[in-house]
Amino acid sequence: MTLIDKACTILEKTNDGSNLTPQHLKLIENAVNGFLNEKGLKAFDELYKTVADGKYQRPDYLGVEFMDRDQEGYVYFKGQSVEHYSAFYAYSYSAQADLKVLQSKCLYLEQIKQPVKRHMQCDWEMGGEFAEGYCKAQKEKLDKAANGNTLIFSTVNMGAVDKFVLSGHPPAYRITESRLYRENCEFRHCNNRNFTVTAYSYGSGAYREAAADELVLIQSCFDYLKDKEFIREQSSETRNFDNQQTGIIHQPPDEEEADEACEI
Repeated sequence: MTLIDKACTILEKTNDGSNLTPQHLKLIENAVNGFLNEKGLKAFDELYKTVADGKYQRPDYLGVEFMDRDQEGYVYFKGQSVEHYSAFYAYSYSAQADLKVLQSKCLYLEQIKQPVKRHMQCDWEMGGEFAEGYCKAQKEKLDKAANGNTLIFSTVNMGAVDKFVLSGHPPAYRITESRLYRENCEFRHCNNRNFTVTAYSYGSGAYREAAADELVLIQSCFDYLKDKEFIREQSSETRNFDNQQTGIIHQPPDEEEADEACEI
């Protein structure tokens, strides 16, 4: 069979492509137009065989269990529409981080037998009806993951809404080399790439950098942890695009002070 024949078969068996992910649709488009290299042709043949055998299943959106996104950008949790991610953002690292938090809110609402469409009611800053219960549940998971250690992490703020979390207390070059920083620069409509990095610690015990799954938990209930003083701000500084320090807001506490501050 030719590539075009295989493409037609795939489309016929997937409701004219409606049941495919955007990535798989793009793979078909590139195959028909002759744009695939050896690796792409192998992926296309695997897709064809899976669809032809009736075994095709849409992979989880961005690798997050129970989540899906359709061609119009609507995001689903177990088949229920809960959010919308625009095309320019939908496959970014920022979107994946936000999607993991969204999934955790939907799972919590499912557990307490509430409609998952009410996930905004789990937002602490907005004063959501289920926010306290959700945040306490996330904190319990964080405590279990920390296993008696003090987790260190940092927030990077590039504007009113452009904020992300990184593990440890990274120097400026690590921040500007991170994918999240570069994505935020691409998303912005201005050339101002200044940022403020604030270092935090959570817990008590031996210090270590927060792991990826722990960062998701922290992000999911950050405002709650901060308001309840479960996390301790250790330092904050603003840097410009040339990575030049423009001001120190807080000095890190000494070791004894830090130990006291991290007790919950």
